[in-house]
Parts: sequence; C-alpha cells; structure tokens
Amino acid sequence: MSSPYSRLTTPREPVIRYDDLGAPALLAEIPQDAARDNTDVASITRMAESPEDLETLDAYCAHSGHPFPLP
Repeated sequence: MSSPYSRLTTPREPVIRYDDLGAPALLAEIPQDAARDNTDVASITRMAESPEDLETLDAYCAHSGHPFPLP
C-alpha cells in the first residue's frame, strides 16, 4: 500500500517538510491519550491487527474518493 503522502513526494524530493503537510500536521498536536481513548481510533487500531481488514479499508478509501489511502 502506498503512503498517504506519496502524492506529495517524488524520487527527487522523497521527504515532505512539516510545514508542507497542512491540516494533517495538526494530528501530531493531539495528545496520545486523547487519541487512544477515541472510539474511531480504537476501531482502526483493532483493524490494524488484521491485514485483511486493512486491505478492505484501503479499497474503500481508494474507491470513495478519500484523500488519504492507508500506508
């Protein structure tokens, strides 16, 4: 699976500067405990334990127009 930021990188520029991330950079500001306690985050964490579930979610995101495919 590709990185959600692969659309922003190139072989010549394989690294994205923090300032260029935009809104997704705000996710780094969320305290880990708060994120861990969020029911949506907990659901994704459970899905991460199953490669088949991650493939299904990735396919859904790819076909729904979701801008961030799973890594």
